[in-house]
Amino acid sequence: MSEINLNYNLHVIGNPNYCRSLANMSTFTNFFDITGGVDYYLDCPNDDFRLSSVLFKSRNPEEVIQIGHELVELFNSLNKLLFPTDFRRLPLVIDEILNNDEVLNYSLEKKKDFKLFNSHYISNKVDIESDLSELIKNNNIFGLLLLSFVREDIYVLLKLISNLNDKEEDWTQLYKIFESLKNFSKITNIDTNFDKKILEELKKSSNNFSISGINSRHGFVNSNNVQSVIDYTEAKNHILYCSKLYLFKSMDLVKTQDKIESIILIK
Repeated sequence: MSEINLNYNLHVIGNPNYCRSLANMSTFTNFFDITGGVDYYLDCPNDDFRLSSVLFKSRNPEEVIQIGHELVELFNSLNKLLFPTDFRRLPLVIDEILNNDEVLNYSLEKKKDFKLFNSHYISNKVDIESDLSELIKNNNIFGLLLLSFVREDIYVLLKLISNLNDKEEDWTQLYKIFESLKNFSKITNIDTNFDKKILEELKKSSNNFSISGINSRHGFVNSNNVQSVIDYTEAKNHILYCSKLYLFKSMDLVKTQDKIESIILIK
């Protein structure tokens, strides 16, 4: 297929009203753009929404799918973090890959080892930083998305939040988020605002095999204490609140920088 005819985009599904609001507004960046929601032939609304990105350019369909999964995962994590009670913001899900309007037959499965951060897929830092400089002025959600392209602490935090189970108690993953934030703070000097009492109770629950089961941080430890020492919802809300504060403090820090500083955790 001639490259000049390639125009890959991903059909995404979610709450139609929320998707339509994304399509109707400008994201102010070509790195994440939602379009669609209109049937121009019948001149009426529809639920056909497409995700496009400048990152798809000159990539093959398999790469476009994996890049798309990363973009959607980061975006969904930001919504989970910033708007936890806005239930209309259902997670976006990739449903199809298309070239223009032609549906292509490729596996949509996400590869666990695919990583967008610090990869050749986002090597053009100049365009990212240009968009980021504008978006962070208004604490735009897409500014935080682009910040995860240049700061690995933000990227890892959003990936950890993405893996937090929303359907059942997930003490171990919650503890991973806490421990990561604590270590990020040592690198960035950004205060985490942790409540020491809640953290101590979170630690006890996450270490207790009777509570966190096979995923307990220390495996099986014989203990007569089978009661969690803190309500899971309270612990989760606190850790996510601290995560959100860390994001906004990171953005405020970037606003003061003449040149946006990248953070790579392991060099």
